[in-house]
Amino acid sequence: ALVNEVETDLFVAAKEGASRAYGIAGNPPFATTADFSDFAQIRKILMDNGAPLSDLHLVLNTTAGAQLRGKQSILFKVNEAGDAGLLRTGGLGTVEGLMLHESGTIVTHRKGTGEDYVTNGSTAAGVSDIALDTGTGTVLKGDVVTFEDDENNKYVIGTGVAAPGTISLGKPGARVTIATANALTVGNSYLGSFAFDRNAIHLLVRVPTMPEGGDSADEVLEITDPASNITFQVAMYRQRRRIAYEVGLAWGVKAVKSELIAILLG
Repeated sequence: ALVNEVETDLFVAAKEGASRAYGIAGNPPFATTADFSDFAQIRKILMDNGAPLSDLHLVLNTTAGAQLRGKQSILFKVNEAGDAGLLRTGGLGTVEGLMLHESGTIVTHRKGTGEDYVTNGSTAAGVSDIALDTGTGTVLKGDVVTFEDDENNKYVIGTGVAAPGTISLGKPGARVTIATANALTVGNSYLGSFAFDRNAIHLLVRVPTMPEGGDSADEVLEITDPASNITFQVAMYRQRRRIAYEVGLAWGVKAVKSELIAILLG
């Protein structure tokens, strides 16, 4: 349960700290047999942003994972994939340099209500902060937006607005110059998968602080999970006609390098 909570926080940080997105909201990726465009294009975003290629990961939501397992036969045909892992055990392995994972804790991002916003002034390529005018409604963190002059790039919002003001795109910001009075479109709600370099998102964990001299626990152990390598605190409390166990963990997450995070829409 604690690991799931940690994962949830990590994916919120990845969503709100991403640079750009690829795909169509509402359409799960990998739907076309023998078409690896989704892998290629999400990798392209990371490469364009200067990501190192040695430690790239793609964490799929379960819908995207099911599409991959069901549609992309080249990955589960042993004679073509050269490996029986996906067919026999469901292991996803590595595709086009992206180490694949899957998580059931990824949830749908609900878009903001923003409409009729236009840019207030010209924005040069490489700039993240863009002033908006005239529109109404919310532009939320994690929303995917496009601009009239730049419809090919889908930008992720790092700082939103609830009225005319200044939004911030995930770094490295605008890919081209965006002229003044340029219409902004907020994309539809989506269920994302997340591609990133491992160093782009930081997770700090420790066992919870105990009061000096300890509390009323009869026994306190620290146990390291061999799968995640996270150390948890397990405390035992003797109570009337029962024994209670408490598993504790303190953690924090932060996306520290937006350039190295991208969202695969679905």
